[in-house]
Amino acid sequence: MANRVASNPIVLDTFTSDVVISTGRVKVSKITIASATAGDIVEFIDKAGNPVFRLVQSYGTPGSSTEDFDQFVFENGLTFDTSASTGLGSGDLVFIYLA
Repeated sequence: MANRVASNPIVLDTFTSDVVISTGRVKVSKITIASATAGDIVEFIDKAGNPVFRLVQSYGTPGSSTEDFDQFVFENGLTFDTSASTGLGSGDLVFIYLA
């Protein structure tokens, strides 16, 4: 499979490079990690490279961690940061639900 950034939810399953979700203002209602290992980290940065959000997988096999928002707005873009995200690999998924 390949990352799907033109859908809602956005689905990330390939974690070899940064994935730009938006370079401008974007509203997000939920981010979910569906991952096999507790401790996996998903981190997002803005268009300037500043960290803006981090979610840590808190459950073991099988499991998922979810952060629900009430239409949280990332004003300066949103990019999945592969260099700060750890533990993600084959079979892991990140869902980003746009508001």
